[in-house]
Order: sequence, then structure tokens, then C-alpha cells
Amino acid sequence: MKKNLVYGIVFIALCGIAWFLVQKNSRSGMKIDRKMFQVADTASINRLFLADRTGKMVDLVREKNYWRLNKSYRVRPDAVNAVLQALGSMEVFSPVPTSGTESIMKQLAASGKKLEVYQKGVKVKTIYIGGPTSNTEGTYMLLEGEDLPMIVNVPGWQGYLTPRFFTNKEDWRENIFASFLPSDISNLSIEHLTEPERGYKIDASDLNAIKIFDQKGKPFASTQKALQDYLKRFKEIRADAFEYNTTTRDSVIKLPLLHKLTLNQKNGKPFEINFYRVKYKGTPTDKVDDLEYTDPNRAWFYVPSTKDFGSYQYGSTGNILLPINLFTKPTQ
Repeated sequence: MKKNLVYGIVFIALCGIAWFLVQKNSRSGMKIDRKMFQVADTASINRLFLADRTGKMVDLVREKNYWRLNKSYRVRPDAVNAVLQALGSMEVFSPVPTSGTESIMKQLAASGKKLEVYQKGVKVKTIYIGGPTSNTEGTYMLLEGEDLPMIVNVPGWQGYLTPRFFTNKEDWRENIFASFLPSDISNLSIEHLTEPERGYKIDASDLNAIKIFDQKGKPFASTQKALQDYLKRFKEIRADAFEYNTTTRDSVIKLPLLHKLTLNQKNGKPFEINFYRVKYKGTPTDKVDDLEYTDPNRAWFYVPSTKDFGSYQYGSTGNILLPINLFTKPTQ
């Protein structure tokens, strides 16, 4: 009798578990595909379009060696790789419980982000991305064409995915603001306006016989390797940070120039970067009369042709503002 009672309790429990699983995996007649949000072949994704309810949009298009943002700037590799990694591995953890479906749908409608995924130019998925679950280990998402929101995560990774899908275009931008191969450059000049003797001109019309001249036009003794290595720095001219406040920009570019790059390309197009003093506030321990002086580590930069503006760091490995003495040919 007692044995039958135990069997009966176990049977009822198993039926309850079976009912729960059916409800979990099939609501409104829909069978749950755990990988319904995934795009397995992320290498074939060539476009990602993101938009939010405030009107912000970012259009990311894959080019040969990098992604481009809104047909303009290069995209941060780490940012786009984070999205691709999520698309290639995220899975449905569970459907949103019935009791929370209405509120999550309202959340997605009010503040969700829309992601369109394209492979070889064809749109393959549209995903609506919401906020985190209460334990911040899942993300609410809805696949276009479905009527049931899901809780999505990346197996083996703790956290929620919403921050990867941001729509502020400035945050997507890579800090490279100009790029020239040595073979693109015909000649260039670097002017140090407060120390003109440190400036120079380089003739790169023949990459096998690069020449450097001081500011007076006299040939300067250097080595081909030193000059070739220097020209390689122009492949990635990087900002320390971009500044999008136009009031700050308009104020800075009225200041006297600190440095100036003038570069002429072999295709005939000129390129310029103007550099300006960054004011650095000191302290009484600096033992200077004027406690506001030039920051020794940074300068403002401004590109007239593109209006790019921001801070430039002298200490970067790709610094292009070298003084002429660093090109001095070693004595035998």
C-alpha cells in the first residue's frame, strides 16, 4: 500500500515536470529552437544595422580589412567582434514566463534596440534587444516574426548582452583618423612652430632613396631605415580621444599653432593636421610663476579637410611629431 502511494507521488511529480517542460518549450504552439537567435557563420556577416527608439542609428559595413561606420569612419575591432561573438554563440535560456511577457513586450517596444543582420548583402535576421534579467545573467530578446520574447545568454559566460549593442556612433569609432601607406606619400613636412629648428621636410617620391632636409632646406644626414620606419607610422595616425564639442573646437583652433603636418600624396591630394597647445593646470609645488602651461604629453589636433578634432598623445608608439635630431645618422 505504502509502495503504491510512493509510486503514485513520483508519477504525479513526473507528470508535473513534464507539463512544465512542455510549457517551457512550447507556448502558443511554438517549439523553442535554442539557437534561434544565432548566426552560425559570422564570417559571412557583412553588415550590421542598429537603431534605437530615440532615432540613433549605426550602419556597420564590412570592408576588406576592417568595418566602416555610416559610410565614414573605421569601426573599433573590439566592439564589432563583441557583437559577432555574441551572434555566433548566444542561445535561448528560456522563454519569458507568462506573468512577465506583457511587461517585457512593453519594455522592448519602449526602449529596445533593433538589430538587422546581413550575410552577403541579404538580411537574415532582425532581433529586438531589451535589458537584463533581474540576476543580470540573461538578456530579453525578441526575434522578428515571433510573438514570444526570450531570455538569451551565452553559455559559459556570465553577464547580459545589452551593452554590446550600443547606438552612439561616436563610441563605435576607431581612434585612427588618417591612414597613408609609404607608397601613397610624395612628400611631407613637420613644423614645430615654437622650436622651428626641430622641423624638417621629407621627399618620399622614391622609396629607395628617401631624402630629409632641415627647415632651411639643407640635406640632413640620416639612414634609409630610419626614414622608412618613420613613414610606416603614417599607416595609422591615431587620436588619444576625439572631442565632439564644437565650442571647444572653435575656441582651440583660434590659438597659435604648436605643430603642423603638411603631406602631399602621389595622387595629388594634400592633407594637413594642425596641432595646438593643451593647457595644463599645475599646482603650487610646480614652482612656476604661471600655473597654467602647455601639457608636455598631449596636444589638440584638427584636420581641416574632415573637421576631425581631439587630443593627440606624444608618447604613443606611432607618434609622427618626431624632432629632426631623432633621424641623425649614427657615427661610425
